[in-house]
Amino acid sequence: MGDHEEDRTLIRFGDDVHEYALDPHTYTLFRPNKPPLELQTKVFDVLYYLVKHHDRYVRTQELSGKFWRDQDFSDSALERTMTNVRQSIGDERFIQTRRNVGYRFIGDVRMDVDPAASPSPNTTRQENDKSRSLKHATILVVDDEPAVLDLLFDTLSLQGFQVLKATDGLEAIDIAWDKRPELVLLDIHLRSDERDPNGFSVLRKMKEKAPDIPVILMSGKYKDIDALADTAVKSVSSGAVDFLPKPSTVDAIVGKVIKHLLNAKTT
Repeated sequence: MGDHEEDRTLIRFGDDVHEYALDPHTYTLFRPNKPPLELQTKVFDVLYYLVKHHDRYVRTQELSGKFWRDQDFSDSALERTMTNVRQSIGDERFIQTRRNVGYRFIGDVRMDVDPAASPSPNTTRQENDKSRSLKHATILVVDDEPAVLDLLFDTLSLQGFQVLKATDGLEAIDIAWDKRPELVLLDIHLRSDERDPNGFSVLRKMKEKAPDIPVILMSGKYKDIDALADTAVKSVSSGAVDFLPKPSTVDAIVGKVIKHLLNAKTT
């Protein structure tokens, strides 16, 4: 749970001419002379925490412990989050970095004690609450390529998902059975032998042990569009809920994940 969910207080910062507002009900940043911006969960969490604790430097260890928790924390994940924080505000002066110390928000801050002061309607809050609850789901990512695994981990972590990682089939099956993630992203072409199954074998074994967990199969090995289509069809016919080609855009990855998390909640 993000720090803002403990009090759900609207925070305003800036001056009277250029005033910003952070609405924890909708994860929205209201900016002067620009349309409101709904932030990624992790980006909002970190920005809200920095603004709320503007009277001091917030150490890297504090941020990692609060917002990454049991996930594998990396410097690159934090750097990408801080870059998104700065870009969302659009003004570098608000976030000060001190090497080996941490980050501090610089600016006038005003807390709204009345929750009704939020500039967003209740209906929008309810819709966003539903989306945010999905973004705290646990996702298992299975790939034997470290670069791909790290990229997917960072992409989904920045969206607020709790991400588990596995590099082989047997490990993936054990984690799926033990942790019961809400969804699995599984590479088809895992290196396999008699002991260690490939993606399709892993899918079959997962479905035997945990048939309710949706699995999206992934592959970056196809020679043409027809082969890609054939792989997608085989994936779904084998029991996967969808197929994701590699590489894919962030929007495509997150879109499929949210789609099938929603489907799983309504079935």
